[in-house]
Amino acid sequence: MLEARPSSEDELFSIKVIDYGLAALRTPGTTLCDEVGTTDFMSPQVVSNGKYTEKCDIWSLGVILYTLLVGYPPFKSKSEAKLAREIMKGEVCFDSDEWQEVSDDARDLV
Repeated sequence: MLEARPSSEDELFSIKVIDYGLAALRTPGTTLCDEVGTTDFMSPQVVSNGKYTEKCDIWSLGVILYTLLVGYPPFKSKSEAKLAREIMKGEVCFDSDEWQEVSDDARDLV
């Protein structure tokens, strides 16, 4: 079995999240405009079919972190259209009972 080992300390602490079906080489800061991915994790810029950069990945990481901390995503709907509207609003609730167990630092990170 081969085991990947980081070649530097920077790589050791580097997080890479990727969907290999959507992966492409690109220059940082260039804009994209394709609506791709799972709607639950899309940023408002992606949902609105606007132009976006790699910064939308930070939004997606926030959605993942929110879900890991309380067990459900910040935006929920059975309808894709309603889900997209909720994401566009960007209103996130930290008032539920589950958030009482989460530290202020973790909330700030989300």
